[in-house]
Amino acid sequence: MTLATVAAGGTIQAADVNQFGDVLTGTMTDQPVTLGNSLDVKGAVTLEGATTQSGALTANGGITTSSGHVTGNLQVDGTATVVAAHVTGSATVDATLAATQVTSHGNPVAEGTAGATHVEAMFDGSSSGSLANNSYVTKTLACARAFPGNAVAVGASCQTSAGNKGAVGYGVSGYGYDGGGHINAITVAFQNLDANAQTLSGFSILVVGV
Repeated sequence: MTLATVAAGGTIQAADVNQFGDVLTGTMTDQPVTLGNSLDVKGAVTLEGATTQSGALTANGGITTSSGHVTGNLQVDGTATVVAAHVTGSATVDATLAATQVTSHGNPVAEGTAGATHVEAMFDGSSSGSLANNSYVTKTLACARAFPGNAVAVGASCQTSAGNKGAVGYGVSGYGYDGGGHINAITVAFQNLDANAQTLSGFSILVVGV
């Protein structure tokens, strides 16, 4: 039911006064309340239903939430404890961000700060066929997420038909870039340095950056 009003010159009934108590205590659940000015709450606030926040939310104390959706800016000067969080825009952290698991674009990154290490890996179980001395075969790792800039460390390995006696050289033969100049692919050359022909297989590439 909607809140009743008293016309000028009318008599105020008990129900007219009690309806405000019903709104504030939760007895009346079908009447929304709209405040046209700021709301200052000195005590604790518990929100049990869905909460929509379209402007900026500023918290000078701590925020503890098991799930939350913020469409505007979220600024926390104190501590924010979040069980699960999904950020579709940019997140800026001025202090240290402690996390047991950080996932970026579906890819796990190292535990620690917001600037955690980004790792990409590839394994190719194919075979090169017989390679003569100094011949090589190239393999390319296509990144799930591009690296900003070119400060990456690349490692590679493969198996040889000569076993531990086979000599193999590895080297980056090229980088691929996205439209923003970020590395999104790394090509490695696997070279037979053995005096005899040998077959290379089981290629792997590991790239580490930020």
